[in-house]
Amino acid sequence: MLNKVLYYADHTHFLKSGKTITGFGYIKQQFGPTPKPSEFLPIKERLKSEKKLEEKHVEVFGRFQKRPVALTPKDDSGFTSSEVADLEEIISAFSGATGTMVSELSHAHLAWKMAELMEELPHYTYLLTEAQLEEKDLKWGRSQIASHKSACVR
Repeated sequence: MLNKVLYYADHTHFLKSGKTITGFGYIKQQFGPTPKPSEFLPIKERLKSEKKLEEKHVEVFGRFQKRPVALTPKDDSGFTSSEVADLEEIISAFSGATGTMVSELSHAHLAWKMAELMEELPHYTYLLTEAQLEEKDLKWGRSQIASHKSACVR
């Protein structure tokens, strides 16, 4: 669930601001997108070695899961108010969901469907859709192309 919260919070924030909260890249794994292990795992291990985090094994529906548990009080001083708001929005949205439900949601994303296992999911691919383009979308796209052309000519 932590991986999904990070993924959705990062991409919600990316859509609003053009940058992620964590700076992590994401890859396709069997149960959905996860932060790149090379970026995420060293941080998790450092927090564990500093006794700020531990992983508890909990039984959920007959299966054991590792659950991260914070050992220190929350400190959100390193985040902007909009980053905190986006994190809280995603946590609230997922509060009644199971890991399976959230995995199924992530598996519906076109970027996840198209990627191979362990392939990177660039942030902009979060916007991929199979929905039909509307005239307003085409108009916006044409204006973006025109502005980039004029910037290149200068």
